Amino acid sequence: MDALRKLLLLCLLAVPSVAGAQTITNLPAASIPLSGAEQVPCVQTGVTKRCNAGGIAGLAAAPAVISVTSGATVTVAPLSLSPVTLLSWNSASASAKTSNIPACVAALAGKVIVVKDDYGEIHPTSGLGAGVYQINIVPTTGTVLGQSSYAVYSNGAAMGLACDGVSNWMGI
Repeated sequence: MDALRKLLLLCLLAVPSVAGAQTITNLPAASIPLSGAEQVPCVQTGVTKRCNAGGIAGLAAAPAVISVTSGATVTVAPLSLSPVTLLSWNSASASAKTSNIPACVAALAGKVIVVKDDYGEIHPTSGLGAGVYQINIVPTTGTVLGQSSYAVYSNGAAMGLACDGVSNWMGI
C-alpha cells in the first residue's frame, strides 16, 4: 500500500494547479484504506487524464502464485488469473508434468501466465526437474505459440505467455 500512496502522491504533484484551485496540501486527507474507486489525475502520453486508484494499484500488484507441490497435473481456472500469474512447479513427481491453462479469449486479453520449473532449479541434480520430466503447457482450446501445446525442457526454465484476446497464448 505504501507504494500506491507514493505513486498517487507523485501523480498529484505532477498536475499543475489551476487558478483558484486548492493545493494538494490544503485538501482534506482521504480515509485509509483506499477502496480503489477514488478518482485521481494521471498523465498518459503527455495528457492529463482521470484515473482510478485501483487501476494504478494494479500496476504495482505482485503476481498471483499457484504453487504445485505434488502430482503431475494442474488445471488453472480462468477466474484464478490475476494480471500476472506465476505457475510454480515444485513437485518431485517422477513423470512429465502438465499445466492445463484456460483458453485465451477476449476476457483474458493481456493476462500473463509464467510457467516455471522451480523444482529443477532448486534440486538440479535430482533428475526430477524439467530437464528430465518436461512441463507441458496445454490450453483448453486455442494455441500456445501457434501450437496445440508447448513444453519446458530445462531445469529451472520458465516460459512467459500473454493472451492475445483471440485464441493464442503468445511468448513473452
